[in-house]
Amino acid sequence: MTQLAGMAVKAVPWAFFVGCVSTGTSSLVSNTSLVTKIYFPREVLPLSTVLAQTFDSLIGGTLIACVLPFFGVRLSVELLWVPVLLALLWMFALAAALFLSRANLFFRDVKYMVQVFLTTPFSQDPRHVRRLEMVSTYEADGTLPPLGT
Repeated sequence: MTQLAGMAVKAVPWAFFVGCVSTGTSSLVSNTSLVTKIYFPREVLPLSTVLAQTFDSLIGGTLIACVLPFFGVRLSVELLWVPVLLALLWMFALAAALFLSRANLFFRDVKYMVQVFLTTPFSQDPRHVRRLEMVSTYEADGTLPPLGT
């Protein structure tokens, strides 16, 4: 149960970062009609996507924080690092969204490269590679791998 809680807690910041970067990258290009009609600071559009994703992640984080005591997770001193780490994550996500939205103006393929780079870490998970190696060794023997591995 503790591993499930750990995966849930780790998924919220990753989903926040992926949401900020993916929607922030195309924010300037997708709002071309608004950008060309009136003058306003262009940084507002990536910032608005990060703020919207912050609201979504706060809801998800609150729900997970309410469920964590049922998984046996207790309060500790290490939780004092959470606001600092969340602030750093927020600033890094905003910086990445600003940079990639500007890069997407000049190179339209940036949006597609960002999607590839955001999904690549899941295919490079060592546990996933280990499972593939196990399946290939079992296929060479002609036997089936054990269930649950």
